[in-house]
Amino acid sequence: MSLRRCKKLVVMLLTVGLILGLMNLAQAQPKSGFAAKVGYFMPGDEDVEDIWGSDFSFGVDYLYAFPPYGIDFGAEYFSKEKTETVFPVTSKVEWRVIPLTATFLYFFPGREGFSPYIGVGIGYYLMKLDVEIALVGIPFLAGSAEESGIGSHVQGGFTLGENFFAEAKYSTADIENDIEADAGGFTILVGYRF
Repeated sequence: MSLRRCKKLVVMLLTVGLILGLMNLAQAQPKSGFAAKVGYFMPGDEDVEDIWGSDFSFGVDYLYAFPPYGIDFGAEYFSKEKTETVFPVTSKVEWRVIPLTATFLYFFPGREGFSPYIGVGIGYYLMKLDVEIALVGIPFLAGSAEESGIGSHVQGGFTLGENFFAEAKYSTADIENDIEADAGGFTILVGYRF
């Protein structure tokens, strides 16, 4: 196991430990509704991480809550671009991942306005890789590859008040066609539910 994967596992275990440590409080009621969220995505695939690195991600979801359970339907977007120039050639490569997910959640007992939760789910992961090569600023070669596949994830988080929430999610989605990569990774998100 690589050092990078060990670090991610430690962060995930600490997050789960924090959530489980807060479980002994009184029950809060989760709120159904749409949410907008922003987070930081760290790709699970080492090659993707080495080439593009981590960056911000954005998403929306809809939570149908029936305490102490909930079903969350969501979509997120991650895009990262890398440009290199070795005169006279400039290459630009962009990597995009869009997971469409469904998650079954369990809300632990919590205080008014605070409720930790855990969840497990599946997703349909869309990946796209765009490449453009220019000679002295004039594009002369471009191409793209798109792939999709099924993945899974686990997550944990907590609600703050009726509208705010924070969560951490680990996902995996191995795609093995034109693009061979894991579209998943570790994401930390904060959001606001309307």
